[in-house]
Amino acid sequence: MQILLEGDVSPFVFVADPATTFDDNMRPQTTEKHLYVGDTPTFTFYLKDSGVAKNLNGMSVGFAAKTSTAATAFLFNVTATNTDEPNGTAQVTLTAAQTATVGDYVAEITLWGTGSKLTALQFPLVINAKVT
Repeated sequence: MQILLEGDVSPFVFVADPATTFDDNMRPQTTEKHLYVGDTPTFTFYLKDSGVAKNLNGMSVGFAAKTSTAATAFLFNVTATNTDEPNGTAQVTLTAAQTATVGDYVAEITLWGTGSKLTALQFPLVINAKVT
């Protein structure tokens, strides 16, 4: 599965495909991504499977974050809008309330459909305080 995620923050592009290095839990290794408190970024997800656009017909794309993988409370847990299903494109905009708390989080992108769920990517997310 390859995921390119573009957003208002730069750089914010992930690639998870067979050439990616994986950790001991078979999760792709990624660098942490930074946002700033109160920001309202829009992210576009481009999902591919074996280099071919993932058809999202009948599927949903989720974007969530919490303080750890064991935590039960989410900082945010939103469903993206499928903007171009045949070409594997979905988009989500976070609100200022969803980015209001400074801290270190674990974020993930999931895909789910009838009877199936796949955690496609998990990565560290940091929300920083603003200078002003």
